[in-house]
Amino acid sequence: MGDRCCADVFAARAARVTWGHGKRARVLFCLLFKEHRVAFTLSSPAFPPDGPVPAEFTCDGGGVSPPLAWTDAPDGTRSFVLVMHDPDAPDGELTHWILFNLPAEAAHLPQGVDGEGSPGTNSLDEIGYSPPCPPPGASAHRYVFTLYALSADRLGLDDSARREAVENAFEDHLLAQTQLVGMYARPSH
Repeated sequence: MGDRCCADVFAARAARVTWGHGKRARVLFCLLFKEHRVAFTLSSPAFPPDGPVPAEFTCDGGGVSPPLAWTDAPDGTRSFVLVMHDPDAPDGELTHWILFNLPAEAAHLPQGVDGEGSPGTNSLDEIGYSPPCPPPGASAHRYVFTLYALSADRLGLDDSARREAVENAFEDHLLAQTQLVGMYARPSH
């Protein structure tokens, strides 16, 4: 019942369901009696949550992607999507990295990942990872890594798809998501 409970609870919360009979009662039962589950989590050995992203993963260093690891993906996960964006960019949100069709067996990405999954086209019209590079002297920007667990083996998209297309493609297959935030600021010149 655990997986069905989790799906029902997620759906009920998203729809702002009121409690009553049938499916809604089952959701309440699941909330009250479901087994203890460890949360789906995303982390990096390179920086702590809400901590500074080391320069080697930015435009001031080697510009390679940081290592990432995740645990406790929900049952039924058949693939993952990873998106990294900067919500503090001067011209609005900037997507730095999209990686989709990551296999369900994956539990980490090594530093400087290349060849894993399908890389999408980011906001800078580049395929793959574009490192954090906020304007010099600006306050620290947040770099949000979001990992989505999906019930689909593959998204039927061309490599180099953009974020909106990827998100639209997985909309009906989303099981869970988790985030890791890193901070980066560049000194004034």
